[in-house]
Amino acid sequence: VVMQTVNAAPLNFSIFTDPHPTLSGGTIGFAYAGNKFIGSVQKDGAGALYSTDLDGGNVQVFAPIASLAINPAAAHSGLASQLALTPARRATWGCVLLASGSSRNIT
Repeated sequence: VVMQTVNAAPLNFSIFTDPHPTLSGGTIGFAYAGNKFIGSVQKDGAGALYSTDLDGGNVQVFAPIASLAINPAAAHSGLASQLALTPARRATWGCVLLASGSSRNIT
């Protein structure tokens, strides 16, 4: 048995991106979409999604007409992305999925 001493570096957290003032509401989550991240904020109705560069900059409204449930019981909506295969069987980023409301519909 070989004993080894390991020194751990401190872990420093920082804000990746801030959707404010572009959008209001607390950040809920992100989905990776190939060349960007799509994020959501806690908000009912349209205008709750935004995109950001891979480094967290250039915050823009994303899918401004996508509407989230206006229902206190469904305050959080699911956000995900998926890979798609091209006819040549190459993986590419296919779409961003948004589940909203108690029905769990994918839009």
